Order: sequence, then C-alpha cells, then structure tokens
Amino acid sequence: METLITVVVILALIAVGALLIHRTNVQNGNRMSPRATRPSRAAGDRATAPGAAAGNTGATE
Repeated sequence: METLITVVVILALIAVGALLIHRTNVQNGNRMSPRATRPSRAAGDRATAPGAAAGNTGATE
C-alpha cells in the first residue's frame, strides 16, 4: 500500500511540474526575442551585397 501511495505522489508531482512548464511556455510564447527582429546574414547574402556582381572576382584583365 505504501508503494502505491508513493507512486501516486510521484506521478502527481510530475504532472504538476509538466503543467507549470506548460503554463510558463504559454505566457512567454507571445513575446518576441530581440534577435528575431534582426535580419539574418547568411554566407550566401554576401554575394548580393551592393557592388558585388555575379561572377566578379575583383581581378582585372
């Protein structure tokens, strides 16, 4: 009987913890991080920078 009560208490604590984590995520889900508003600079974006023509390596003939 003690084992059953222990298992029930442990499962209840796990359920309360999961509920707390879920509620915290829901409350913070509508916030946008400052990093999300900045455009990303991927390696491929450098080729489209102003003055960089396709196939132009900068070498003169």
